Amino acid sequence: MSILEISESEYWKSNLTYKKYKGANYPDFDICDNYLDEKFDLIIADNVWEHLKYPYKGSRNIQKMLKDNG
Repeated sequence: MSILEISESEYWKSNLTYKKYKGANYPDFDICDNYLDEKFDLIIADNVWEHLKYPYKGSRNIQKMLKDNG
């Protein structure tokens, strides 16, 4: 499983089993304005959505980074 964690820390990095892990530090990585050109099976945005000014933009960018059936 490939995982992207968007959060202030990499808490889930040591708490999940994965084949590939990538961390994006929020708020430096603004999910409303940015997305990665990679696809992931699972995206964890821990303590992020409640801080977003435009959560629909963040959701749209998450969809771009999720694999089919992700």
